[in-house]
Amino acid sequence: MCACSGHRIQDYVVASPRKWESEIGTRLFLPQGSPPLSSSTTITLSVLDVNDNVPVFYPVTYFTHVADTHPIRFPIIQVTNHVLHVHVNSCRKLLSQQVSQWKMRFVFQIKAIDLDSGENGEIQYSIQDGADQKFAIDPVTGWVTLTAQLNREAQAYYRVTVSAQDRPGRVASQPAILHVWVADDDGATPRAAPVFAQPDGYTFTVTEESTNREIGTISARSPERNAVVSYSIVDGDPEGRLSMDLRTGRIQAVRPLDREEQARYALTVVASTGATGMYAQTTVDVTVQDIDDNAPEFPVTSAEAEADENWPVGHAVYLASASDPDEGDNAVVTYTIGPGSSALFSVDRVTGMVRVAQKLDVTQGTYALSVTARGGTRPVSSTLQLRVRVRDVNDHTPTFSSARYEIAVSESVAVNDRFFTVSAADADTGPNGAVVYEIVQGNVDRNFGIFPDGVLYVAQPLDRETQDTFMLTITARDHGDPARSATTDVFIYVLDANDNPPVFTNNTYNMAVDENVAMDTFVGVVRATDKDSGQNAELYYKFENENENFEIDTITGIIRTKRSFDREAMMRDGSEATWSVVVIATDAGTPSRSGSAVVQVAVRDVNDNAPRFVRDTYEPSLYENAEVNTQVRKIPLFYFYSHEE
Repeated sequence: MCACSGHRIQDYVVASPRKWESEIGTRLFLPQGSPPLSSSTTITLSVLDVNDNVPVFYPVTYFTHVADTHPIRFPIIQVTNHVLHVHVNSCRKLLSQQVSQWKMRFVFQIKAIDLDSGENGEIQYSIQDGADQKFAIDPVTGWVTLTAQLNREAQAYYRVTVSAQDRPGRVASQPAILHVWVADDDGATPRAAPVFAQPDGYTFTVTEESTNREIGTISARSPERNAVVSYSIVDGDPEGRLSMDLRTGRIQAVRPLDREEQARYALTVVASTGATGMYAQTTVDVTVQDIDDNAPEFPVTSAEAEADENWPVGHAVYLASASDPDEGDNAVVTYTIGPGSSALFSVDRVTGMVRVAQKLDVTQGTYALSVTARGGTRPVSSTLQLRVRVRDVNDHTPTFSSARYEIAVSESVAVNDRFFTVSAADADTGPNGAVVYEIVQGNVDRNFGIFPDGVLYVAQPLDRETQDTFMLTITARDHGDPARSATTDVFIYVLDANDNPPVFTNNTYNMAVDENVAMDTFVGVVRATDKDSGQNAELYYKFENENENFEIDTITGIIRTKRSFDREAMMRDGSEATWSVVVIATDAGTPSRSGSAVVQVAVRDVNDNAPRFVRDTYEPSLYENAEVNTQVRKIPLFYFYSHEE
């Protein structure tokens, strides 16, 4: 179960038998997720021990002398799962008092080993035979002690069988044999003991992988006449690769020797006589000589390395080091680049250092090569598959596709609309070649914005009538460390949108024309303006309604008469001598926009009529006594129209 989430990750099945003695723990690396995006965790599986091993003695034969004055219950020899030795340290004072009387000797270290753990590996010892009620052994410590006083004259030799079993009850398949000779009270070695021809020991050499081949012969003689000397290896060869001829002392290899596993055997050899039961021991040092029987080995069969693209020729990339377990000239390793490998790399023949041989190309990404290691004189080798990933170095500056951009955008473009993309290329790869963009100048009112991918967009509403040109400075910057950057200028011309109606210079125009003027007489001019530009600012004039009195030039806005006017007639008809017309100015945009104004045209009077009296004859009356300046009658001199006609 996953400790972090509680979800089951995987069920595990043991695919092959596991041994606690060879693997205390096993680590499993679990890739999670597919495709390649993954995570990993480490699970340690502890292999629980079962009692599948019995205690094993090595050596299985031990020799010692015990003085017949040795104290009862005092340890003679310790038989343990580690070592056989005389108990000296804990009883040093007692031994110092008696050592002159009984010099106890020990010959071998005794080991009873159980490869199991815990209670399965706890060993208990017991004497099975030959003690004759003279010896006892501590079941836990393995100390062998006397239980009764020894008497050399009564019995000079004991053959004691010691057994070992683990706590669950599994017994050693072969017991240990302890040969005990009772020495005189001075503890001296009996004169009848065999004497080796080389008292200081023997030294032999043998070539590894030798089987059934004589290594060497040892010899000893007994002081006693006609005594037969027997030879045996009692220590130094726990796996039994060597054997010794019981009668001749000839040593040979009975199983293949491997110098890489064990280069030296320090043997303890005993020579004994059957007649007297006396023995002597010596050491035999066997040195295993090397042959070229191993190929060099790399720690791994495949590896990965990285190299910067700008590394010079000769720069070290990876140390492909292989070891050869042989020795001497047989262990000398030489390295070569294998066939099919990239020619951009070389390997030092002696050290195995892989180096740059030619300029690297980061666009290739990864190079594959093999390094072959050969050792000694035999045509055996091992190969390391090496993948070298070339790392990009930020040695290129982003380059814009143009040093200057000129673009046009309508002022009607909506906020957040994208309208242009700037692009800069960076010859680097990875983060060093990833470019982001930023407006660094010319965007005071933040009218524009730019996305990291170089796309420009409108950030604030545009108004060509307020500002029709912008110059932005844009920076392209890569993600290198340190970063490299370049700049470019973008000129933005805001195109007009027909967002403004025509506006007349006056809301009302007052004009006048004399009566009786001819047709096509100039009356006045109206004028309108439009803040837009181009076609959106091209204006056309017209009257709102058809007019029989005046006409207007659609382009200039000039108003002219279409007929002659009689002011007096107009007034006789009961109307004012003034016309009011609505003028419309329309632009040429799509859709068009328009504005209007009122034009007041007054018909001015001209002196085209003579004065006349209302009557041809007037007969006023006056009193005779009227005073001077008395009004007689009012006589109109003229009038505009007559009510009599």
